[in-house]
Amino acid sequence: FLRLVIDRSFTPGEPLSGDLFALLLFGALASGLAADRIGINALNGGFLFGACVPQIAGLGKAVIDRLQQFVVVFLIPIFLAVSGIQTDLTVLRPEHIGGILIFLAAMIGGKWVVGALAGRAVGLNWTEANTIGVLMNCRGLMILVVALVAKQLGVITDPMQVTFVIGAIVTTLMTGPLVDVFLPKEEVEAEREKTVTQSLAAL
Repeated sequence: FLRLVIDRSFTPGEPLSGDLFALLLFGALASGLAADRIGINALNGGFLFGACVPQIAGLGKAVIDRLQQFVVVFLIPIFLAVSGIQTDLTVLRPEHIGGILIFLAAMIGGKWVVGALAGRAVGLNWTEANTIGVLMNCRGLMILVVALVAKQLGVITDPMQVTFVIGAIVTTLMTGPLVDVFLPKEEVEAEREKTVTQSLAAL
């Protein structure tokens, strides 16, 4: 049904029509509501609806273009405020410091080290592989979503939820400076100036 509707109302490279945008938004919200009502998290319902949408070139970008400002300006600040309100830093005690450091080391190693090794395994040099690892290590919002949902379900303790928040902050803040280390600005600018022909010739 979605493929039939999208084929008739969407042209790659053109803005998303209001009717199609409304249909996709309704589908995501309805799937999230259904998932919540049957006892799993609403996030899973939205994800499953997205997975059911036909993979048509340009559709994802068109949806993002319509949603980006609303999400960035309105929804993300609300989510961060809710996450912050539910994060009680006073639950941390001195005896938690060792566990937090071990947790952070496992987080960073599990993403950066594994990402870098995977990059090397597919033929990247160490600079490129480390850049991939650093970018993989950036948790951003997803770990906050996981921590908030897990806390609501009662599967993690309050100190563990705070540890997740600390992990999100640390791994996100370290990403920019480390990318600058592995990708010097001169190299980035030189790469941007390459023509398509030069890039293909380098391959």
